[in-house]
Amino acid sequence: MSLWTGLTVAALAALAGTAGAVTVPERTDSRSGAPVWKWEGDGVSVRAMGRPPDQALAFFIGRGFPDDAARRYANSCVFGMTLRNRAGGPIRHDLAEWRVRTGDDVYPPLPEARWQQRWREMDVPERARTAFAWATFPTRETMGEGGYVMGMVAMGLAPGDRFDLVVRWHQGESDEQVVLENLRCPRNPSTSE
Repeated sequence: MSLWTGLTVAALAALAGTAGAVTVPERTDSRSGAPVWKWEGDGVSVRAMGRPPDQALAFFIGRGFPDDAARRYANSCVFGMTLRNRAGGPIRHDLAEWRVRTGDDVYPPLPEARWQQRWREMDVPERARTAFAWATFPTRETMGEGGYVMGMVAMGLAPGDRFDLVVRWHQGESDEQVVLENLRCPRNPSTSE
């Protein structure tokens, strides 16, 4: 499949009852070679950048993770996510409201708290767990105008798997979402599609 394979984005304005669709191409980051998708809507932008397992593995080993713990996270379909507020007022998000969709399975991305529980069970050093907390996408956040949040999110899938990601946020009294369809969990460059 081509790196320029389109990804369909369905922007749904829940309260207005309208839906629109645009095609956002899968791009390749010039520095890392990772797949990237970017959507810009009315007041919000979303960027999803796949992190190849070797890249995520090196990042966490460099922060003191034991090899087995770092591999567990690195092979769970890691994306670097950015949610930017371009609206005239605050927006808020809750990662528990986002959804990963694969066929009949629908579930939220794996939250930092669940990973922290695993890390404690695996005796991951506290300094590594602290680094992990700083590197992951915030579970909940309210952003003022011009604010943004970014960090890593594990989708709980295997390298090469495809999925849709429903990104939800709240803007004033309005509940908003965008559906990024057909995202691809990155593989290491030597095993890419």
